[in-house]
Amino acid sequence: ESERTTEQYLWLDHAIGEVVDLLVRQGQWEDTALWLVSDHGLSATHTHFCLNTFLESHGIPTFSYPLIHRRFGVKASTMVSGNGMAHIALRHPHGWKVAMPRAEIEHHYPELIADLLREPAADLLVLRENADQLVVLSKRGEARLSWQDGQICYQVQGTDPFGYAALPERFSIQQSLELTYHSDYTDAPYQILQLFRSTRVGDIVVSATPGFDLRLRFEHPEHKGSHGSLHRLHMHVPLICNKRFSADMVRTIDTSPTFLQQLGLPVSAQLDGQIIL
Repeated sequence: ESERTTEQYLWLDHAIGEVVDLLVRQGQWEDTALWLVSDHGLSATHTHFCLNTFLESHGIPTFSYPLIHRRFGVKASTMVSGNGMAHIALRHPHGWKVAMPRAEIEHHYPELIADLLREPAADLLVLRENADQLVVLSKRGEARLSWQDGQICYQVQGTDPFGYAALPERFSIQQSLELTYHSDYTDAPYQILQLFRSTRVGDIVVSATPGFDLRLRFEHPEHKGSHGSLHRLHMHVPLICNKRFSADMVRTIDTSPTFLQQLGLPVSAQLDGQIIL
């Protein structure tokens, strides 16, 4: 809310006005879809948590940026994503390409998960329970996540880790958004399952508590804001268009197939997202 920030908003508003004025004068405004979209939200950062130091304190030599020529013998690699999320890849006895599910992590590092979960900076942990199922852990509770016949299967163990009101055990991708939209963790079930479809995902995914980030050493310049977590502060973004959407709740991934459709171009079946105009 600084004066400089306000000046930039006013500059952007004026620039958009000039574009619209030009399109109106050229008779093209009615045939134009003008979009204003942000890629992520943001929250203020008051505390930096060094995930690398935490792992080292548990006897786990860690490879991390910028120490990309680290000595041999490392047992973990940390990849910070937007400084509000981090992926921890643990070296399996059979090599880095073999995933480490929860049971194996607890076998090799008995205190690691519990100790990490106790850290104020760690809001949510996501791990593989087995080849087909994920487990979400928080200080609030625990749940299992999986795909079943194209639907999301969500099973709470005790109390809900997100603090959701009771969700059905199975729901669609669109229902993931609708059922959780007004919660602190908008669309988290679907987002997590999508994340773990990637071959680059870690064995432990850490989503930071708002106010914290997951880097301390080598953080130059120091971050004053964070993004990248599963919290609504980072998930909710402006998505503004001069055309009316066909749904009240949309995802930013819906923009890609919509752009292609509006331009008369083929929409690949491999694209995530729905056409929303």
